[in-house]
Amino acid sequence: MSNHNEAIFPIITFDPDKNIWKCLGTGFFINPVGAFATAKHLFFKDGKQTEQTLYGVQNIENKEYHLRPVTQLVPNKNADIMIGTLGKRRLPDKTDVNANISAYFTLDFEKLDNGEKIFTFAYPNSEKTNLETGETEFLFKGINSFGTIVDFCKNGSYKVKNRCYQTNMDIQGGASGGPVFKNGYVIGINSSSFDLIEGEEPISYITPIDFISELSVKENGRLISVKELIEKEYIKVK
Repeated sequence: MSNHNEAIFPIITFDPDKNIWKCLGTGFFINPVGAFATAKHLFFKDGKQTEQTLYGVQNIENKEYHLRPVTQLVPNKNADIMIGTLGKRRLPDKTDVNANISAYFTLDFEKLDNGEKIFTFAYPNSEKTNLETGETEFLFKGINSFGTIVDFCKNGSYKVKNRCYQTNMDIQGGASGGPVFKNGYVIGINSSSFDLIEGEEPISYITPIDFISELSVKENGRLISVKELIEKEYIKVK
């Protein structure tokens, strides 16, 4: 893995009926060939996908942004987490070419203790400009947020119903789905936060990354469990 900027990406959608692009949240690569993780609530409601189209915007050496359609989504029915796959790079003329190999993160499934230091990197402040040509231009602004584990919520919380951690990181809108780190390993995903009065300590919730081990993906016509992918080191876990 090289750096956060290249392994974490904004997720955007296009509504063909209204001809509108918008930024939804953040995802991150968990292997070098397009597999990623993010928060389920960004794209699913009542078990159904809410957006017609989804794209990841891959950062290439901080010089270019490559648009890649989401080709597979696998939500966890019982937790605010899902995995997916980004396809080939989509060019402006709508032809597809092979995508660049991506930076990616190693995961950590170990339980966290109160007081442990964590941080996240995500894209909550993306700006959109509608150009006179009819095209849309995005300015993606990634930011870090630091904090600690405040509490382990075994039975979920008011805002996140699955097993989760309460933290004091400041998680802004658009940061949902971004990775949460401890000592360089991904330990969770940004799920939710409260809007507080200025000066109050932030309250936010993260979903543990180990929930992905309950999932399976389709590959070459067969169903493969994430556990098998971890055993074969297609997804790396500490």
